[in-house]
Amino acid sequence: MEKRRKEFTEIPLVSPIPNAKIINQFNKRNNYQHPEGALSVYRYELDDEISYDVLYGQSASLRCDTLIVATSSWLTGLEGFNEDLTLQLMDIGFDVAFISTAIGKQTTLLKNADDIHVILDNIDKKGRHQEKQAITIGASRGAMVGFGIESVSKKNERNIIYSDIVDPCQAVPLALRNPKQIFEYIRSVPDATSDLCRVIAKLPLKKKVDYLKTIELHPESALQIIHSTPSIFSGEAGELAQKVSKDAHMHIRFFDKNPANNADTYKEYFANHTGVVIETVNGAHFSLLSQKTTEKTLARLATLGTQLSNGVTEDEINFKELSQIL
Repeated sequence: MEKRRKEFTEIPLVSPIPNAKIINQFNKRNNYQHPEGALSVYRYELDDEISYDVLYGQSASLRCDTLIVATSSWLTGLEGFNEDLTLQLMDIGFDVAFISTAIGKQTTLLKNADDIHVILDNIDKKGRHQEKQAITIGASRGAMVGFGIESVSKKNERNIIYSDIVDPCQAVPLALRNPKQIFEYIRSVPDATSDLCRVIAKLPLKKKVDYLKTIELHPESALQIIHSTPSIFSGEAGELAQKVSKDAHMHIRFFDKNPANNADTYKEYFANHTGVVIETVNGAHFSLLSQKTTEKTLARLATLGTQLSNGVTEDEINFKELSQIL
């Protein structure tokens, strides 16, 4: 582990290693209409034997030309919660690219982030969005990859104007030989379980049914989970967080009953980032599924969307207005 971490920290912000290229793409699921707009699912195959599925949402009430990009949490696919979130983002006027975990073989969070930029370059060609610009969102693993998307954005010549992420985990490696750390994780299980039950209980009946699809249960998904697990618990997310630009604008929400989020460590990493707002709220990790968490994220993005639709340039965005929505 120490060798891997050393090698990772030696990766420069501008890597001499070229990004993978898209060698094939096809539509896995044709446009299907919702009141919020049209959804499609595309498969992108890269030249290094890695593929991604992308849930692409085209808003019926597009308010600004900045694309929102997200990637899935650990254990989740593109349906259920992630599709519902995509529809809610479309409803407030954004197009959305929700990207799966890597399919094919084991990768790193950094590799996922670089691949996402490659996919975004392709989506930019659709002509609905301002090229080389995006907003990122994500929870859990999606938040961890979100650090990577921002940290390699300059290398990929893309401007990430804002990131809204929830409860990233493992700023430091999970140490199986550390009894204190393992005890804290075990002790948090009852809180996480009751948290999940509470969140589900408050959902409308239709969402209770729809959210059952969030965790995919087929062989390909099992392989995705296996391949994505090492990078999640390796501490790589903390390395990526330390590479986030000093001028980044970001909102991070932590839950106080989740010992795996290493919140104090992340706060230390972002202490000198004046554009990064960090809040800690009551709850365990599954509070990321709560309607309250989603509503706050949507409120900040809707406020940003309103500013952009009114012709505000990036330099003129009132990020303080967003930071007050807690």
